[in-house]
Amino acid sequence: MVGSEDRWVLGPSFTLLRIEGTGDVYTFFGKAKYPDGVTWHVMSIIEVRSGKIAKTTWLFGAPFDPPASRALWVERLT
Repeated sequence: MVGSEDRWVLGPSFTLLRIEGTGDVYTFFGKAKYPDGVTWHVMSIIEVRSGKIAKTTWLFGAPFDPPASRALWVERLT
């Protein structure tokens, strides 16, 4: 890309954590690590028709600290 910084030329790298489903509906769970070092959670709902992907719905969640009202129920994983 002309005029772009090199760090934005790369896309995220995905790590597959789990695929679940049967029949025509599957879910994909994973993580996406972006070039700036931030890791997001990723989920996709995949619908299959006649053996081909007919529709996908992607959801991305950035990391964040819990609001004070929910902090009591948060358990940090290491």
